[in-house]
Amino acid sequence: MMELPTKGQSFLQIINGNLLYIDKTELIHKIVITPGCYFLSRPQLFGKSLLLSTISELYKGNKDLFKGLWIASEAVEYKFEKFPVINITMIGDSRNENKLNNTITTRLLESAKYNGVKGIDGEDPADIATKLIGHLNRESAKPVVVLIDEYDDPIRSHIDNALQAEINREVLHTFYSSFKAAMDQGQIQLLFVTGVTKFAKASIFSAFNNLYDISMDPDYHNICGVTMDEFDRYFDCFLPEILEYNKAMKFLSASLKLNVFKQLVLKKYDGYSWDGKRRVINPYTLMNFLQRKALKNYWFSSGSPSFLLKYIKERPLELTDTNLFRLTDKQLDAVKVGNLRLSPLLFQTGYLTVAKRTSAESFLLKFPNKEDEDSFNHNLLSYLTKQDEDNDEIVNLRKQITDALMNFDANQLANAFTRILSWLTYFEQPEREEFHHAALFAVLKSLSFNVTTHTVSPEGIIDFLIKMPRNINFVGELKYEILEKPPEDDIETRRRDKLQKAIALGEAQIATRRYYKGLFVKGATVKCLAVGIVGRNDVAVKIFDPPPTWRPLP
Repeated sequence: MMELPTKGQSFLQIINGNLLYIDKTELIHKIVITPGCYFLSRPQLFGKSLLLSTISELYKGNKDLFKGLWIASEAVEYKFEKFPVINITMIGDSRNENKLNNTITTRLLESAKYNGVKGIDGEDPADIATKLIGHLNRESAKPVVVLIDEYDDPIRSHIDNALQAEINREVLHTFYSSFKAAMDQGQIQLLFVTGVTKFAKASIFSAFNNLYDISMDPDYHNICGVTMDEFDRYFDCFLPEILEYNKAMKFLSASLKLNVFKQLVLKKYDGYSWDGKRRVINPYTLMNFLQRKALKNYWFSSGSPSFLLKYIKERPLELTDTNLFRLTDKQLDAVKVGNLRLSPLLFQTGYLTVAKRTSAESFLLKFPNKEDEDSFNHNLLSYLTKQDEDNDEIVNLRKQITDALMNFDANQLANAFTRILSWLTYFEQPEREEFHHAALFAVLKSLSFNVTTHTVSPEGIIDFLIKMPRNINFVGELKYEILEKPPEDDIETRRRDKLQKAIALGEAQIATRRYYKGLFVKGATVKCLAVGIVGRNDVAVKIFDPPPTWRPLP
């Protein structure tokens, strides 16, 4: 078995190091024989940089590196013609306009040095790019190949600062326009751009009318990632040894069969899809699993996209958006910096994937796998509460809530909810029911409770539904009351009265609207749950039986 590339190696490093390479050259061949402008969006650590480095070596004419791969077979007859190549990564310092310009300038001068070009100078990145492309074009008498990796990093790194993101967008607009001019003059053979998020008006999209976005194209669904066929071909041979290791360490049952173990691996890591039909595995997590031999969350340990967590902190209300797991082509096509929505960000960062197309223009989204869902919940919990998932407080809280729900203990549940809200003080907590609803149930979700919110029923919109083991269901209503500050002499009395009022309002709404009659299936236990919140974190809970009129006929 060949050694695995687990350190983000380039194509050149993989081949020269005799490491395992999953042959993607048949898909790359479709691109190089049809030159033009291409864009690919994929989550972080999904193989975008490896793809660009492979294309780079192909255009440099390094035929020996491709020995044994599809594109080098005699049947293909690819000529490995040499072109000048400019490689640019946009990851770097982008804290202000000068820093970003310096980062881009440095990348361009590095590419110039690699290509043996001297005398290229200037402070304006667009001017330097124009000079470099023109020089390479004249010296080689061939058009230039331009490969831009993580084009959107200067924007998404400042997603919590709309002003800086817009300034950086303008810098990129000017820079990318230089490639449009060179393309119009026939100086560019191929422009291939990768990123995580497709931001609207980022010039790379507005300037090129013929830009081919292959992100959702079925023909390129597996240009990054590992398909099931590729898993069987390249990685099946690793599984027996890994299974025996886990048995020896007593991480898994000694009686576990190989085919069952394989399904556990796929459930943990497989499931990313861009068409709702065909799936791929994140190569980063797969390589780490194969090397370390443990079913752990490797993608999370690599670091969640900080810009996504910043966004969630600023807009926690969207966590209860009833349309969160649905997306239209228009919403996906270009994200606006000043008008972001959570679902496109979760999709493009890899937390959600396409479950299926519900129409020609819309998608149903879902978590792709167990690792991804666990990673999202862990990140969300840590960011909302500043508590780690495995610390004693979180472990005890999860047990406290479970015991309270299974034993119908309203006081214990109220104490747990109070504890959760007390962790959210670093938010600017508005005195609004929507905020407390979103924050409270986002934490419950991140604690892995089966919670759905804002569910539509024939009688209205149900605030929340909690499903527990043994077919125990809670249908509930949350009510929030503002606690006026002065006068202070009777604040405790007013707090108690407000909590009683909130509970009474929730109880009455559940009773009058007869929520979720459909829960009364055979063997089900249904309880009603009224939650009252006053001020920042005063909570009362009432658990009660549904009215007798709800019960099904014998």
